[in-house]
Amino acid sequence: MSGEWNPLDQKFLITGVAGFIGFHLARQLLAMGAHVTGIDNFGRSQKQLKQDRLQILSTSGQFKHHNIDIINGHSLRQVWKDSAPSIVVHLAAEAGARLSNTDPEPYLSTNIRGTSNVLEAASEYNCQNLLIASSSTVYGADRKAPYTETQATPYPVSVYAATKGACELIGHAISHANSLPTTFMRFFTVYGPWGRPDMAYYSFTDKINRDEEIDLYNNGHMIRSFTYIDDAISNIISLISTPPGADAAKESNNGSPVAPYRIVNIGNPTSSKVTDLVSEIETALGKKAHIRQLPMQIGDMHETHASTELLSKLTGTAPSTSLSEGISKFVDWYRSYHATTP
Repeated sequence: MSGEWNPLDQKFLITGVAGFIGFHLARQLLAMGAHVTGIDNFGRSQKQLKQDRLQILSTSGQFKHHNIDIINGHSLRQVWKDSAPSIVVHLAAEAGARLSNTDPEPYLSTNIRGTSNVLEAASEYNCQNLLIASSSTVYGADRKAPYTETQATPYPVSVYAATKGACELIGHAISHANSLPTTFMRFFTVYGPWGRPDMAYYSFTDKINRDEEIDLYNNGHMIRSFTYIDDAISNIISLISTPPGADAAKESNNGSPVAPYRIVNIGNPTSSKVTDLVSEIETALGKKAHIRQLPMQIGDMHETHASTELLSKLTGTAPSTSLSEGISKFVDWYRSYHATTP
């Protein structure tokens, strides 16, 4: 597919299409002239924001949405049969690492069973390229940063992370059994316009803007590879055009020796402290934060720092938007969106 890939020649299926990354990916593919089928049942949160994202996508005549749950394998296969996608990007998931430790069932069901359904359908209907969202949280208790895809990930600190790691293993088995080209994308703290309100950057912005206290865990002494959404989308699209081959081990440093399968970090190689995030938000808003210091939370990681050597090798690029630039763009969107939306 590499060198000949044209979005106009492909039919895309995106699960979690009304979610943050799914929305941006679908919008970009539609702008490129592609046909996109989206699946999203709106989950348990952000329903108004998801509806607003979906409304934008629905203005395109080349977009079709199906309100189904990926846990329902029969309904999922029916959408697959009707839309006949050649490329699938699976982004639907139950998100939120902290909550997963106290309410694990939705994560086990959606993330593991739902992803298994997607893998099975992709195999059954001869998908040409399957890309699946994983997470930097799989690196868990490992303190050896920057994180590379070849590191072992046996010590997750949240159920969410454990489900993502389990999906990577299941994905490899099904890729091997069915020669299914599969790429797991480990995202590192993706942020930007139309993002998730439960994430720190959005929550901090909202509370600082309202002159409310923000909770800063571990005195803000945590490090993240904050990855701007436009960079992430650009890298996903590049990976779409370069599926793993039968001998993926020769193509990348974490490709499978027996399957067309690989794992790739998508993250900004420049990491920042959470205190830097707060400072950038204060600058963009022109307001000072009122901070409540709290201890480290169970399920949090002290550091996520992405190695992008493999991503750069495969795509020729890596995320590079600075935290200052990205937060400035997010705050501009935040002000515009909330000027009309409570």
